[in-house]
Amino acid sequence: MELIQGHHLDNLVPDTEAEVFLSVQGNLLGEMLVGGLELGGDVLQQLVVLPNGCVEQNIFRVTPNILLTHYLDAMRQWHRIGVDHRDRTIQHILHGYARQMQYRQSDGSYFPYRGSTGSTWLTAYILKVFTMAHPLVNTIDLQALCSSAAWLIRKKQGSEGHFFENTPIYTPAMQGGYLGSEQRTSLTAFVLIALKEAELMCAGHVHPAASPALPGKAPGQPDPGLQRCHQLLRPGLGKQLQGQ
Repeated sequence: MELIQGHHLDNLVPDTEAEVFLSVQGNLLGEMLVGGLELGGDVLQQLVVLPNGCVEQNIFRVTPNILLTHYLDAMRQWHRIGVDHRDRTIQHILHGYARQMQYRQSDGSYFPYRGSTGSTWLTAYILKVFTMAHPLVNTIDLQALCSSAAWLIRKKQGSEGHFFENTPIYTPAMQGGYLGSEQRTSLTAFVLIALKEAELMCAGHVHPAASPALPGKAPGQPDPGLQRCHQLLRPGLGKQLQGQ
């Protein structure tokens, strides 16, 4: 919650009341998808991109195909951009998945560049993306995918329950506002959310100990060190998914 202070208006027409307008922007992707439909689907067609490039570029390009397919399936709006585009997005997802598996290490992790070790954030993100893709395609190897969850739990979790990062990714812009004053808390929440979303899918493949509680304050008392909005929201979502 953010408190906005009022301002004294010097240029007010006499005997009139001031009017206050609030503009709230919600889900950016949802607004873009809806806007694309209103424009006839031309904008949405730009999301149907064949994945390619390095490990980060590939997962970055396969993600819009997955989100778009889920959205248009739910809204039953494929005719707005062409029903043949669904087959194309599915093929792009399959292509992107096959390419991504080429970057997978034997322990289930993914490293951002040659010579580096596995990246916690990147591995959690890939787990999260292909958990979303699993209902759409039937070729995802659950044993291979869920090994990423096992690696995160067994190798990247500290004694206090936090998840830690030893290998920053090459393109930090992918992480949005993650880079901030509370990276450890934000990373831990991000990983926990990815693990929780994959829980049912990986139930028969991973048997971790009980998930740790997120460090933080009492309900309704956010850590004063969390300065950015996403850093406040992400731990809250993580706790909600964990049933706390």
